[in-house]
Amino acid sequence: MQDTKQTYEEWREERKTYIGGSEGGKVLGVSRWGCPRSVVNDKLGAEKDFEDDDKPEFRRGRRLERTAVEYYQEVTGREVKKTELVRMEGKPYIGINCDRLVFDPVKGWGYLEAKVLGRQSFMKVKKEGIPEDWIVQLQQGIAVRKLTWGSYAIYAPERDDFDWFDRDADPELADMIIDREENLWVFNVEPGILPDPLPYGSPQCEGCVYSIS
Repeated sequence: MQDTKQTYEEWREERKTYIGGSEGGKVLGVSRWGCPRSVVNDKLGAEKDFEDDDKPEFRRGRRLERTAVEYYQEVTGREVKKTELVRMEGKPYIGINCDRLVFDPVKGWGYLEAKVLGRQSFMKVKKEGIPEDWIVQLQQGIAVRKLTWGSYAIYAPERDDFDWFDRDADPELADMIIDREENLWVFNVEPGILPDPLPYGSPQCEGCVYSIS
């Protein structure tokens, strides 16, 4: 595995050269933030219909990620450590930039994904379970890091709510994720061929930065 230490701005540029964990849900069509076509657009440097980096939920997530991790440490008693970008061995166009690695005395090292949510979204997760794109993100991270388990730290600042969940590696799902991402890279990104657009109003277009064009 190859580790590459980067600033945030360098990381944004570097993301054009690999498919990251947060994009896995788009590749599999289970994310409201985009679809395979949007991932290819990102890698090819297409102009966005609007910028999403300054969305309130994204700013909040960046600011309060550390708080979510601190809660996780306090509640679980587990050790966590920061980590860097890692590309998949043999497939450098698939990578992961996980929030933290986490150590459990029984399970060993695992992959930690921190999420900062609004109150309504937090309660939805409590009621309905982990969203599919989160599942894809965690399983991709576990696979790329060659780990056996992962965990979520979920924080809602409005009422200072916190919860956490562990998940074991799912090799079958991980293989499907990697295969789909590899196919998208080889058959679309490298030759510069956009996948067909989804029908207007598809749920994957809800937060997509290419939904207008």
